[in-house]
Amino acid sequence: MNELKIINTRLISFSPRSRDRDGVILEMTEMLKAEGRISDSGAFIDNVLEREKISSTDTGIGVAIPHGKGGFVLRSSIAICRFEEGLIWDSTPVKAVFLLAVDDDEAGLAHLELIAKVSTMLMDDEFLNLLFTAGKEIDLFNEIFNRLEDKK
Repeated sequence: MNELKIINTRLISFSPRSRDRDGVILEMTEMLKAEGRISDSGAFIDNVLEREKISSTDTGIGVAIPHGKGGFVLRSSIAICRFEEGLIWDSTPVKAVFLLAVDDDEAGLAHLELIAKVSTMLMDDEFLNLLFTAGKEIDLFNEIFNRLEDKK
């Protein structure tokens, strides 16, 4: 997996239309589909929602990290949405969602590596502050890109 290609500015939105968990997953899936990252939106959404049934992906710090993996993922990717007001994920509000899509060919360790990379960023107070306050999507993208590049 090439970490520097898992995200671009079109996969980050600070103004999502949706105001509920399933709607946000659908909207973010549309972002991934539009960028050629997934081939089957329905299968991807079903996979993500099945995972949510097993255990909530709400981290408890105002961020949810839902994820899906399978042959319908063409390129491992991250899509991000941020909300000015909290969105109720399960029973608690989140201000940001990182939707991870993992290609079947990389589903083993790559799936866990991608979650670990996102989790590492989220444990950094400076990154969390930027995530919740950045004025433009490009600012967040640049920070993520720089952090992924530093890991190389």
